[in-house]
Amino acid sequence: MSPLKEYLKKKVAVITTDGSYFVGVLEGFDGPTNIVLRQAEERILSDQPAKIQYLGLYIIRGELVATIGLVDHELDSKIDWSTVRAERIGTTRHKY
Repeated sequence: MSPLKEYLKKKVAVITTDGSYFVGVLEGFDGPTNIVLRQAEERILSDQPAKIQYLGLYIIRGELVATIGLVDHELDSKIDWSTVRAERIGTTRHKY
Protein backbone atom coordinates (compact mmCIF):
# COMPACT_ATOMS: atom_id res chain seq x y z
CA MET A 1 0.00 0.00 0.00
CA SER A 2 1.36 3.41 -0.96
CA PRO A 3 1.63 6.07 1.75
CA LEU A 4 -0.01 8.45 -0.77
CA LYS A 5 -3.32 6.64 -0.27
CA GLU A 6 -3.72 8.59 3.00
CA TYR A 7 -3.48 11.85 1.02
CA LEU A 8 -6.29 11.10 -1.46
CA LYS A 9 -8.96 13.84 -1.57
CA LYS A 10 -6.76 16.07 0.62
CA LYS A 11 -4.90 19.27 -0.24
CA VAL A 12 -1.23 18.58 -0.86
CA ALA A 13 1.89 20.50 -1.81
CA VAL A 14 4.19 19.05 -4.45
CA ILE A 15 7.75 20.15 -5.17
CA THR A 16 9.17 18.91 -8.44
CA THR A 17 12.74 18.13 -9.41
CA ASP A 18 12.95 21.42 -11.34
CA GLY A 19 11.98 23.39 -8.19
CA SER A 20 8.37 24.13 -9.12
CA TYR A 21 5.82 24.32 -6.29
CA PHE A 22 2.26 23.07 -6.85
CA VAL A 23 -0.73 22.88 -4.51
CA GLY A 24 -3.98 21.01 -5.15
CA VAL A 25 -6.30 18.22 -4.06
CA LEU A 26 -4.79 14.80 -4.73
CA GLU A 27 -7.27 12.96 -6.95
CA GLY A 28 -5.14 10.00 -7.95
CA PHE A 29 -1.73 8.44 -8.40
CA ASP A 30 -0.15 5.30 -9.80
CA GLY A 31 2.90 3.11 -9.20
CA PRO A 32 5.46 5.44 -10.83
CA THR A 33 3.97 8.29 -8.72
CA ASN A 34 2.31 10.08 -11.61
CA ILE A 35 -0.19 12.26 -9.75
CA VAL A 36 -3.43 14.02 -10.59
CA LEU A 37 -4.28 17.25 -8.77
CA ARG A 38 -7.71 18.92 -8.77
CA GLN A 39 -8.00 22.68 -8.17
CA ALA A 40 -4.26 22.84 -8.82
CA GLU A 41 -2.21 26.01 -8.71
CA GLU A 42 1.45 26.73 -9.20
CA ARG A 43 2.97 29.11 -6.69
CA ILE A 44 5.86 30.87 -8.39
CA LEU A 45 8.35 32.21 -5.87
CA SER A 46 11.06 34.74 -6.66
CA ASP A 47 12.50 38.04 -5.41
CA GLN A 48 9.26 39.62 -6.67
CA PRO A 49 5.87 39.09 -4.99
CA ALA A 50 4.78 35.46 -5.38
CA LYS A 51 2.54 34.71 -8.35
CA ILE A 52 -0.21 32.11 -8.29
CA GLN A 53 -1.13 30.48 -11.58
CA TYR A 54 -4.41 28.53 -11.46
CA LEU A 55 -4.23 25.30 -13.44
CA GLY A 56 -7.43 23.38 -12.61
CA LEU A 57 -7.01 19.64 -13.22
CA TYR A 58 -3.28 18.96 -13.54
CA ILE A 59 -1.10 15.88 -14.01
CA ILE A 60 2.51 15.71 -12.80
CA ARG A 61 4.74 12.92 -14.11
CA GLY A 62 6.17 10.73 -11.39
CA GLU A 63 9.76 11.20 -12.53
CA LEU A 64 9.37 14.93 -11.77
CA VAL A 65 8.00 14.54 -8.22
CA ALA A 66 10.60 15.32 -5.56
CA THR A 67 8.30 15.48 -2.51
CA ILE A 68 4.62 15.54 -1.56
CA GLY A 69 3.16 16.67 1.75
CA LEU A 70 -0.18 17.63 3.28
CA VAL A 71 -1.07 21.33 3.40
CA ASP A 72 -1.98 22.82 6.78
CA HIS A 73 -5.25 24.57 5.83
CA GLU A 74 -5.24 26.96 8.77
CA LEU A 75 -1.67 28.11 8.21
CA ASP A 76 -2.02 28.26 4.42
CA SER A 77 -5.15 30.42 4.61
CA LYS A 78 -3.27 33.02 6.70
CA ILE A 79 -0.51 33.58 4.14
CA ASP A 80 -0.79 36.68 1.97
CA TRP A 81 1.04 35.36 -1.09
CA SER A 82 1.27 38.85 -2.61
CA THR A 83 3.82 39.71 0.11
CA VAL A 84 5.89 36.52 -0.09
CA ARG A 85 9.34 36.74 -1.65
CA ALA A 86 11.84 33.90 -1.77
CA GLU A 87 14.71 32.48 -3.71
CA ARG A 88 13.59 29.90 -6.21
CA ILE A 89 14.07 26.32 -5.06
CA GLY A 90 16.98 24.74 -6.91
CA THR A 91 16.77 21.71 -9.15
CA THR A 92 17.83 18.22 -8.19
CA ARG A 93 20.55 16.29 -9.94
CA HIS A 94 20.50 12.62 -10.80
CA LYS A 95 23.75 10.66 -10.80
CA TYR A 96 23.81 7.81 -13.26
